[in-house]
Amino acid sequence: MKHPFTFRNLIIFILGFSQALHLAAQGNVNIQNVWKQTYLQSEAEEPSLGVQSKKSAWMIEKIANSNDVRLKHVASGGYLNAEKDTRFPATGDIEPGWWSAIWILEPIPGTDQFHIKNKWLETYLHVEKGTIELGEIQPGWLSTRWKSTSGKENFTSPTTNSNQTFSLIPLGGNTFFNNFGANGISLSTMGIQNWTDAAVIPTVYFRIMERGVYSMKLIAKAARPGSINVDIQGNIVKVNVNSPDWKKYSLGTFTLEEGYQPIVLKGLQKTGATFADIQAIEIQGDPTKIKFVDASLTDSVEDSYYFGRRGPSVHMNYTLPAGKNIEWFYNEVNVPSGNDAIGSYFMVNGFAEGYFGIQVNSPTERRVLFSVWSPFITDDPKSIPADQQVKLLGKGPGVQAQDFGDEGSGGQSYLLYNWKAGQTYKFLTRIRPNGDNSTTYTAYFFDPNTQVWRFIASFTRPKTNTWYQSPYSFLENFEPERGNVTRKVFFNNQWVCDASGNWTEMSSAKFTNDDTARKKLRMDFHGGVENNWFFLQNCGFFNHFTKPDSAFKRIPGGKKPLIDFAQLPKR
Repeated sequence: MKHPFTFRNLIIFILGFSQALHLAAQGNVNIQNVWKQTYLQSEAEEPSLGVQSKKSAWMIEKIANSNDVRLKHVASGGYLNAEKDTRFPATGDIEPGWWSAIWILEPIPGTDQFHIKNKWLETYLHVEKGTIELGEIQPGWLSTRWKSTSGKENFTSPTTNSNQTFSLIPLGGNTFFNNFGANGISLSTMGIQNWTDAAVIPTVYFRIMERGVYSMKLIAKAARPGSINVDIQGNIVKVNVNSPDWKKYSLGTFTLEEGYQPIVLKGLQKTGATFADIQAIEIQGDPTKIKFVDASLTDSVEDSYYFGRRGPSVHMNYTLPAGKNIEWFYNEVNVPSGNDAIGSYFMVNGFAEGYFGIQVNSPTERRVLFSVWSPFITDDPKSIPADQQVKLLGKGPGVQAQDFGDEGSGGQSYLLYNWKAGQTYKFLTRIRPNGDNSTTYTAYFFDPNTQVWRFIASFTRPKTNTWYQSPYSFLENFEPERGNVTRKVFFNNQWVCDASGNWTEMSSAKFTNDDTARKKLRMDFHGGVENNWFFLQNCGFFNHFTKPDSAFKRIPGGKKPLIDFAQLPKR
């Protein structure tokens, strides 16, 4: 669901940087817990969760000359505070200067959500155990996340600001490290934390859609003062982070060209354990002209950042000849030298129920992978009923076979094979209905070292009666930490053979991509025809991109595969 209460406006709402919003005059707000989907309320001076009602109406009172607020319960007139109990807060009368009644609303970048932190105790409001409590929190706890929603009575939304002229780039979904994970540095929905090592250099990426002049600010904090350099197109700006609370630091005004903009951060000095925690970069300018991994456009912050950092997946969908029972699909693949980055899946022979291709799994491991999905929709293979399980019929020498999950579930097989970039490899897949409402899927890989076809595996899929449907290829990165590395792959000489043994060359295809690309969270995706080969390219923040659903044709080569199906290995 796309939330109308956007993260950009939430920052305005929380931090009070916009003169257009006067929080003390906004009327009543309801504060909803993201996990429980119920509302913060109070009765008899005791906070609890409940349905939206008069008891759930609060007034947010901004404290002058600060980013702090008080939370006033409208029905009782009492203020949320932790004066008498450091674990279980109360609502009631307060004295001027009570820090126990002062709260900091910490925005969660890329969302319409925030944490509620008590300024006195420096602990957070949560419902992890079902009751309203204060305490330390763990990353990923939905019980600690809150959002403001309009009340049923006398409420004027604090997000009404149609003239918003800035974007907030959350570091959690738009940052990459030269040395990810070194010395404990972390990247989460809260941005960069635990940055202790100057050798670790974060780079933040966003895309400018139109050349223009843009002003920038860094949102950061540091328990002890620290300093960093911010490199914007070769312009070095030194930032002294001197506040333990989130604060905006001006970076200046720059003319930015259309395309991706890398912002490089380098640690200079620290007086404490870390250089700084950095949450976001604010860019003044038309938000429609600035593209980045923006969780407000998706259903989940974590999924948005995970898939956004993986980068866009791209596909080439081949056009089948009409009116034929297609049994075989042949394709050739070549990964250019230098494009075989770790985390790449160059999927060659896809079909409606699975895929077959080559992967780079680690610096020392590469695979030929063949998978068939179960007709039962689940990410947990153990939950598949017996009558809907994909069964292994056989596998070739050295091939491993197992169940798989997390992206649908089914049967998976793979051969550890040290394939080489720059070498062309041939793939052959067979799909044939068995006549009993099941279908058999078989995969072969041509080994150029031995000049023979290798049998990978054969699976039967129940509750399925089909010939070959939806032949396609795709390119994806499955390592989020490596979404800043470009990949490219070529495909050529696509042929299909029908059940009567007649071969047909396929020379037209349509370029498509996933939601990460279609929502323009990432725009480093490309595809088409080059040197009469279809190609796909993604990741690495290059500037050219291909319009989704573009159609392409290559010149038919007429090189029909010379394959004797009867001589293919059965094991």
